[in-house]
Amino acid sequence: MIPIKSQTLLPGEWGAKQTLCEMRRLVVEAIQSQVPRQLALNLIGFGSVRNPSVFVDILKRWILMHVTIVDEFEELLISPIVMISEIVQLGQTAGDCDDIAMLSASILSSIGAQTRLQARFRQPDGSFAHVFCQFQFPYDSGWSDFDPTIGYMPTVYTGETLTEDIVS
Repeated sequence: MIPIKSQTLLPGEWGAKQTLCEMRRLVVEAIQSQVPRQLALNLIGFGSVRNPSVFVDILKRWILMHVTIVDEFEELLISPIVMISEIVQLGQTAGDCDDIAMLSASILSSIGAQTRLQARFRQPDGSFAHVFCQFQFPYDSGWSDFDPTIGYMPTVYTGETLTEDIVS
């Protein structure tokens, strides 16, 4: 059974925290399904990830090729499983920054990276305007941003952040 789109969540800071928790839940659910892992293995040709930076570049290009970046009027969360299913069936899907962050986190986590979701650009009501994935492979010295929406969203991250670690 394919998970459906999640309902709109609360506005403001509490809503931002609730949204990140729901995003984490959807990422973990996707990882446990093995759907992102199968996709990752297809992207790397069933080989091992010898050079994670090469895989990250391949993944970014793949997302930009198959995901139309949209600005949603109403905030909905689209499960990574739904997005991957649409890509497999239709060749394309659409989502905003939070959907792409969840898709990215589920795929990167499925091949052994630690991932987390980072929300930035605090708004006057306490909500955040942008969310993206950060990752760290074993033996990396720190976290790296993974944000295919750069170019569609502001690229300078300043101010307060809200982070949700993914634990699968």
